[in-house]
Amino acid sequence: MTPLEALTCGTLHGAKYLGLDGDLGSVEAGKLADLIIYQKGADPTRNIRDSEKIDNVIANGEIFEANRMNRFGSREPRTPFYWHGSESGMTFMPTLEHGVGCSCLRSRQ
Repeated sequence: MTPLEALTCGTLHGAKYLGLDGDLGSVEAGKLADLIIYQKGADPTRNIRDSEKIDNVIANGEIFEANRMNRFGSREPRTPFYWHGSESGMTFMPTLEHGVGCSCLRSRQ
């Protein structure tokens, strides 16, 4: 599989498999679009390892620095993600269902 084919499988084909290709998987008018901006010189279509060289992330209309997920240009660090605090009420717990191991999001009680 070429790097471009791998990227296509993870975006276009992945969205189609999940039945979400009308909303995501490619950049088109009317679709949801969280994007990544690669570091200068990185080309994941030629070398798939370059897909790890992310400079910025655009999510929910905001730009973030990929290394720490701080808002681009902000001097203040981001607030902790929900999973960083013990007060969040949510945790990942391994479960076994029908003899198959999986991780499920469960709320604490």
